[in-house]
Amino acid sequence: MDVHYVFQLKSEAQTRARTDSRIEQVNARWSACMAKSGYQAQEPMKAAEELGLTDAQLGGSEAITAATLDVACKKKTNLVGTYYAVQSAYQRRLVEDHAETLNWLGSNCATGCGSPRP
Repeated sequence: MDVHYVFQLKSEAQTRARTDSRIEQVNARWSACMAKSGYQAQEPMKAAEELGLTDAQLGGSEAITAATLDVACKKKTNLVGTYYAVQSAYQRRLVEDHAETLNWLGSNCATGCGSPRP
């Protein structure tokens, strides 16, 4: 066991949050907000890709207009607050569920993570 264990828990929390109904609902509200202005995107974290914006276009006026609307829709739907609340809840639960192992890692990483657990 090593420090990667912590990163696995973080990844697990992210995966659980992505499939949580509250995240699905806020994504749908964000998508509807974007659609009202003519932008078709379903996934806020992939908006540039879904809108067909290439890396070369990201500094252009079309991308800036889309980004401005994206931020406005995120504020209107409380997307960031919802993501934070949901993901934090999953993280707290995983920390509670794995407290013994995490405490062991915290105590033993000072002398070198990766050593076998007693």
